[in-house]
Amino acid sequence: LRAAFDTWEAQQQTERAARLLEALHWFWLVHGHLSEGREQAARVATLAAETDRPDLQALALDHGSAFAFHLRDYAAACALAQQSLVLRRMLGDVSGLPSLLVLLAAAELRQGDARGARAHLEESMDIARQTGDMVNYSRALADLANVAHEQADYVVARVLHRESLALARQNGDLQGEAAVLNNLAVVARDQGERSEACRLFEESIAIRRASGDRHGLALTLANLGDVVGQLGDYDRATPLLPAPTVHRTH
Repeated sequence: LRAAFDTWEAQQQTERAARLLEALHWFWLVHGHLSEGREQAARVATLAAETDRPDLQALALDHGSAFAFHLRDYAAACALAQQSLVLRRMLGDVSGLPSLLVLLAAAELRQGDARGARAHLEESMDIARQTGDMVNYSRALADLANVAHEQADYVVARVLHRESLALARQNGDLQGEAAVLNNLAVVARDQGERSEACRLFEESIAIRRASGDRHGLALTLANLGDVVGQLGDYDRATPLLPAPTVHRTH
């Protein structure tokens, strides 16, 4: 696969390189090959710029932003998403905007820019509603709930998360369902409802195991370990949380 990227880059076969990037994104993500995914996305973005393919450049920037986000380089994730946003607006590519705006908002939220995140999420939801893209509408709703959570508005956070969860289940979006269950559990934890938090974390873990999402599974296992430790069950918490760390929503 690396040799294919090298060959297509040398031959300036941008479309083939972009298709391979798209196909490998989920593999790199769930197996934790985040730095490699980010590097290959950057190479494809450069190649697309050199061969005057702004559509494929935007696609590669989207992937690069996602990998930067998962590597917790939120400034880079924002910068790459903004570059893609400029290209997509220039191209009139409405279909790609909802998911990109959700990603941008998530990175902004983690940098403390709740106002920017809210504005981009509301734009994403408007576009998704108009185009019938209910998966991205649901994910934007979940991140809007995260904004409320960060502002300690737990009632609104729960209402929005539950609406997002219902939509994720309706649309068969397992990744979205698992993420929202994890986030609902974090809200419950922060309100002192530890037993409810454990139940929700375990439900999220079951979905992530079944779907092979190792990256998300690691996060939710650690979150569960944190709460189990707070409940005093250290024997159970130890294998779940092997090292001290702090976990938030994702």
